[in-house]
Amino acid sequence: MAVFDQKEQRLVVRVVYDGPAHAGKTTNLQQLCQYFTRTRRSDLVSYGDVAGRTLFFEWLQLDGGLVGGYPLRCQLVSVPGQAVMDHRRRPIVEAADAVVLVTDSQPTSMDIARRMLADLSLTLPLVVQANKQDLPGALPPKEVLSALSLPPSTPVVGTRVVDGAGVRETVVLAIRAAANRAQKLLLSGGVRGFGEEVEGHEQLYRRLQLVPEPDPLLRTEHVLSRLSGASGPPAPSVPKPEPERAPQPAFSSATPASADSSEALPSPDVAVGHVWPAILGREILREVAAHAAVHQPNLTGKQGMDDGSGTSDVVIMRAGPWCLKTSSRRRFTEHDLARNSMLQLARRKITLKDLLVPRTVLCLKESRDEFWLWTVTPWLGTLRGWMSTAVAEGDEAALELALSAFADAAVESLCLAVKTGTSLDVHPSNFALHGGRVVYVDDDIWAGSNAPAAGHALLRRVDEYAAFPGAVRAYAQAVETALLVKLSGDDLRALGLADGLEAVVMHTEPGRRAKDQLLRALAGRAIPWSPPASGGD
Repeated sequence: MAVFDQKEQRLVVRVVYDGPAHAGKTTNLQQLCQYFTRTRRSDLVSYGDVAGRTLFFEWLQLDGGLVGGYPLRCQLVSVPGQAVMDHRRRPIVEAADAVVLVTDSQPTSMDIARRMLADLSLTLPLVVQANKQDLPGALPPKEVLSALSLPPSTPVVGTRVVDGAGVRETVVLAIRAAANRAQKLLLSGGVRGFGEEVEGHEQLYRRLQLVPEPDPLLRTEHVLSRLSGASGPPAPSVPKPEPERAPQPAFSSATPASADSSEALPSPDVAVGHVWPAILGREILREVAAHAAVHQPNLTGKQGMDDGSGTSDVVIMRAGPWCLKTSSRRRFTEHDLARNSMLQLARRKITLKDLLVPRTVLCLKESRDEFWLWTVTPWLGTLRGWMSTAVAEGDEAALELALSAFADAAVESLCLAVKTGTSLDVHPSNFALHGGRVVYVDDDIWAGSNAPAAGHALLRRVDEYAAFPGAVRAYAQAVETALLVKLSGDDLRALGLADGLEAVVMHTEPGRRAKDQLLRALAGRAIPWSPPASGGD
């Protein structure tokens, strides 16, 4: 996380170079020392290098540029690429403001890079460096993105790090991404929203020395599952799922309630390759196993303004502070189909970026020759639950806050759709607040940049809460502002939002006013729409 250095009155961000062993992470930092003079950079510091392999990290510091009027300092840190060093790599990556994924561009290297990427539960800004472009058979940068199952909008730079080609372009993109992230935080809360203690390389080294070594069984499992350069038999290759359509489960005759049995619940002792992300996932599953899981049938099959899932085949369990979720659609009789489904869902979770619930885990649990795919997340109250409580208590101010949070969630979902081709089910029961930001708690994530139901999702809330005119007026204004600030005219046209809004039939006067307000706002951005012949709903 970015830090505000009170003593020097500067912002400090961290860019982490991540990727498989021998991909070129250390060489990047060595080349940058040639590009930048000593007036703008520190010396390159390395902690523990053996036979060309990083055991802790390399560190380089660059100064330059302003963010919100404050000088910017960027810490560049490269991490170990070997799976056996993951206990040191992970704390560094989790404290990053942006990540550069450095990968060999050979087709045979994509499985390793993809596993490292999936293992991160990454929500940070990402730049991909497709290195070793000079080698025979190297994939072009865009094909590297496709092989990693990343959206086409992900920044990617083709490089030959050994002679410096593309090194500077990569660091510029990464620092810009970290600076933009810091600027958003600065605009939302000023310097109070930043960390206050700057961590130097000596402090980081001491912190990593305190990280316990993983137990041998856990380490061996992760080596096998990550296909690192360490010794040991390779893990099974990762099948590439179809991009547009989720695989259909092979159903048997059991009911969804059979997922309630303890033998079907997610657990830390499942087979290798049945947990995502691998290391953090098993740690979380151990925490989950310490609590009794209690079925929550009151949260399924809900319609109207009730909180919960609208489908009746969903199984939701609560285990202390954790939420466990599956359904009969995620119950399989074939192992390969089950694992493909887990990997596909993991890739789609990664595309959520900042909307992903932190500490999300996917677990495939075998029970009686069947496989149940579970999603495990912290237990969070949804925006719909917040709205329902506010209505029950007659608290219009609280309802306004909940609706404003949903406005932000809905527009962020539209941004995701148009910029990455990922669409979500935009409903207040599918979003929650975590650490002051909106996150998506549902598993319905599919490919597509058009949002035909977006107009209904935005306007439906006004009709639902029309009895609270102050709250819905504030909500309509929040939606209008977010749309015009976060989406360009081309984005709005690509979404077909004006036509979607026009097609919605409103049943209340506040709803009709909100609809007219949004259509006028879009018309002001030259977004074409076809008015109805009658001139009314």
